[in-house]
Order: sequence, then C-alpha cells, then structure tokens
Amino acid sequence: IQQTLYRPPGGSEGHPLWDTGAIMEQVEVQITVANTQELLRRMTEKTAKI
Repeated sequence: IQQTLYRPPGGSEGHPLWDTGAIMEQVEVQITVANTQELLRRMTEKTAKI
C-alpha cells in the first residue's frame, strides 16, 4: 500500500500530514476487496457441497 503524504502549500518544512481523504479511499478499497473475497469463499464452499 502506498503511503500518501500531504504538505501544506507555502513551502512549509514542518512534519507532513497524512492525506486523510486518500487514506479513507484506500481503506474503502481494502474493505471492498475483503468483502468480495469473503463472498467468493462462501460461494465456493456452497458449490463444493453440492
């Protein structure tokens, strides 16, 4: 996972702040992938029992 950093405009050399929008987007993608994997696992289990 790529870390996204945000530096405020104006050339501030302070500590970088996390770009929370990008982080939330990455979390949403990870949750979607995990949910899809779980759905596929359940479908595979059900079809294997037939």
